[in-house]
Amino acid sequence: MHHGYLAEASLQGDGVESRIYQAVCSPLRNALPGKKSRLQDVAWSKPAEIAGRLLSRLAGIERREMGWHLTHGEPWFSNHVATLELDGRHASITFEEAVADASGEPGLREFFEYRLA
Repeated sequence: MHHGYLAEASLQGDGVESRIYQAVCSPLRNALPGKKSRLQDVAWSKPAEIAGRLLSRLAGIERREMGWHLTHGEPWFSNHVATLELDGRHASITFEEAVADASGEPGLREFFEYRLA
């Protein structure tokens, strides 16, 4: 399954100041058929997260000192590309999706930008 997202790590501990990101950008994707597509949506939901934590506890797996959260509402399931820009100590990432203009010419449209540092 091809999709994209930007997630940031949540570190627990005294004096932790590092920022850690995971950027995922699969540029081309094949659409999933109906039921599989709905299952993918459910897998990213809050109830699925809670169920996963409960199952982990029941299996005796201890809570980690690091977790992840999306920097936006939900993962993207479109054809898109990402550009990472580094300038000294500054960094940003931009996600763009494939679009066609009125004449049918392909192009890119920015849909998410995030300053990393």
